[in-house]
Amino acid sequence: MKMTYRKTNRKNPKKKSIVFIIVAVFILILINFSGVIFPQSIARGISLPFIKIKEIVSKPFNGSTSYFGSKRSLSEENEELRQKVSALEFKLLQERVRSKDDTEEFTESNNSPEGFQARVLVRPPFSPYDTFIIAIDNNEISEGNNVFVMGSFVGNVNSVHGDTATVKLRSSSGENTVVRIGDVDAEAVGKGGGRFTVTVPKDVDVEAGDIVTVPNLGAVVMGVITEIQASEAGSFNILHFSMPVSLSKISFVTITSN
Repeated sequence: MKMTYRKTNRKNPKKKSIVFIIVAVFILILINFSGVIFPQSIARGISLPFIKIKEIVSKPFNGSTSYFGSKRSLSEENEELRQKVSALEFKLLQERVRSKDDTEEFTESNNSPEGFQARVLVRPPFSPYDTFIIAIDNNEISEGNNVFVMGSFVGNVNSVHGDTATVKLRSSSGENTVVRIGDVDAEAVGKGGGRFTVTVPKDVDVEAGDIVTVPNLGAVVMGVITEIQASEAGSFNILHFSMPVSLSKISFVTITSN
C-alpha cells in the first residue's frame, strides 16, 4: 500500500529575518529621502517609531559616556587639587624652616660677642672629627678667626674655601688652650668630642659644675667641670670639663676677629 505524505509548509526563520531587515532598510532609505518621496507629515509618522527605537537603544550608552567623562574630569580635578595642596604644604614647611633659622640666628647673635653669624652646613658626627663646615657668604674671614656658639668659645677658623670655611674646635685631640679655673690659670688639653682635661694643684678650690673661662678673651666661657680626678703623685688633680653646648645641635656660629 502506497503511503502519501503531505509536505508541511514551514517558513524558514532565517528567511523571515532577512526579509524584515530588507524591509527595514528600504523604509529607512525612504525616510532619508522623505523630502522627495513622501510629504513631510507622512515621513515623520513613518520614521517616528524608528527614531524612538534608536533613542532607547542608544540611551544607556550615552549615560555611560557621560559617566566616564565625568569620572575622568573629577580625577583630573582631584589631581590638580592634590598638587596645589602639596605646593602649599611645601611653602608652609619652607616658612617654618626659615622662621626657625631666623630665631636661632637671632638667639646666637644675642648671646655671643659682636661679629657675624654663619650657618653650620656640616657638623659632627658627619664632619671630620671636631670640625664644622660653615657658610661664609660674602663675609670676609681669615684663618685663625675666633668662633663662638651661644657665647661660648669653641674654636677657630682653620681654612677658607671660597664661600665655605672649616672650623677646628679647641677640643680637637692635642689642641692646647690657656684657661682659668677660679683664680688659677692652667693649660687645657683637647680630648675630642667637646671634652678637655686640665691639671691643677690639689689645693685649688674647685668642684664639679664650676665654670672654665678663657682669660685672653675677656673671661669668655669655654666649659663646665664634670669630674675631678686625683693624680697618682697626689699633689695635683686632673679636672675633666666639657663644652657647655651640644656639638650635634649647633646651627649657627659667630665669627669674630682676633
